Amino acid sequence: MRLVRLGEATSKVAADLKAALAAWGSGDTILGGVALLGYQPPGHPRPVDAVLVLPGAVLVVVGVDLPDPALKLDAPLSGQWRIDGWPLVSPTGTVNPASEAVTATAAITAHLRPVLGESARLGVIVAVGPYVSEVTQPEEDLAGGARVLHPKPSTLLTCAQELATGPSMSAARAAAVLAALHPDAPTGDLAAEGFAEQEQEQEAVEAAAAPKQRQDKSRQDRQRPEKSRGETARPEPQLPPVPAPAKAEQKTGTGKPRKWLPIGAAAAVVVLIGAGIVAALVTGSSSRAVQPQTATVDGTNYTRADSTQDGTGCGQHSYGDLQVWLGAHPCADLRRWSYSAEVNGRSAALAVAEVGFADAKVAEQFRAAAAKPGGGGIADLVREGRGWPGGPSSFERAAFSSAQTGTKVRLVEAVWASGASSPEDAELTALTKRTLSLPLTD
Repeated sequence: MRLVRLGEATSKVAADLKAALAAWGSGDTILGGVALLGYQPPGHPRPVDAVLVLPGAVLVVVGVDLPDPALKLDAPLSGQWRIDGWPLVSPTGTVNPASEAVTATAAITAHLRPVLGESARLGVIVAVGPYVSEVTQPEEDLAGGARVLHPKPSTLLTCAQELATGPSMSAARAAAVLAALHPDAPTGDLAAEGFAEQEQEQEAVEAAAAPKQRQDKSRQDRQRPEKSRGETARPEPQLPPVPAPAKAEQKTGTGKPRKWLPIGAAAAVVVLIGAGIVAALVTGSSSRAVQPQTATVDGTNYTRADSTQDGTGCGQHSYGDLQVWLGAHPCADLRRWSYSAEVNGRSAALAVAEVGFADAKVAEQFRAAAAKPGGGGIADLVREGRGWPGGPSSFERAAFSSAQTGTKVRLVEAVWASGASSPEDAELTALTKRTLSLPLTD
């Protein structure tokens, strides 16, 4: 997948979204397509976090920042959202964060229909964070092409594969779509991103005629009497109508509504998110580039590919249950490294994290939490979009080892640079154990 930055992110969870998209790598090896980040829909007040132009669909992604990590989120496209059973409301009283996603998708759909044609598949993804373990949606929302999820690489990939089931788009059609979205969007070598090299004759005619159709429609709209404009059909019948802003639920029993900050609620907050927090997460401003360095442990040669010093940012560089745990037990220091190594003539990749705490007992508890299968972990640098030539596309199904020295805990993950990996792989597991004693330098 090719990533193209058009504007600033509008949510904190956009950092996780970008990392997930970057983890798929370039080209069509995993999914393919082009992601336009920070796209401003026509006639819509705010940008969306991404528009994914895939061979089988166009997906609109809107980020929603929840007040806290959640174990369970009930998220209908219309109606009250609930986070771990508590009503979720904004300071203005709105109870449904998906409203903005639906209106933005409708605006983009209306803009693209002349280029895409009626048979094209469109969908909407509401990306929620900082972390949600389980999301419940009504069946009608799922059937209509809408998904609410935390944008973990594997979860987002599965969602995209489920939604991108429309007719395969050709490179020429994709170029027309990208040009309609943004005049300066790169359209070269789209076949490398999974779009078909040849297009059908009818498709070529439709794509070529689309600009004139849009001009004709615009001219007709200007000439049409004002009273008839409301009779135009809605552009996206799959999505439910946008719910009117509802009032917050009254408190019942001992429960309190949970509040989220709506995207674009205040200009100052948008500036802080776009220029500060997201910039630090997306570009890794807390880290510095390093030159390759080699080391040898028990006959294994290691070459360092990257490293970061993240300070106390364990929460923003973790995921899953471990992120929730770190929210209650903040770390004192976090450092991360990426290494490559050769094992019996085969190239392997390693993600190393060293987490420091003020107390050795807390460090011991952290190590136990990090070792729990399916309990989340510290994000590797590839997950945050910092891969390297010859490196893996992700650390999914990695072998894992950990060790504690005083107040510091070292976590090591290992995968094969190419081909399938497994947590039970004996060679990878042995490699992680050797790496526990690897001398680490910045």
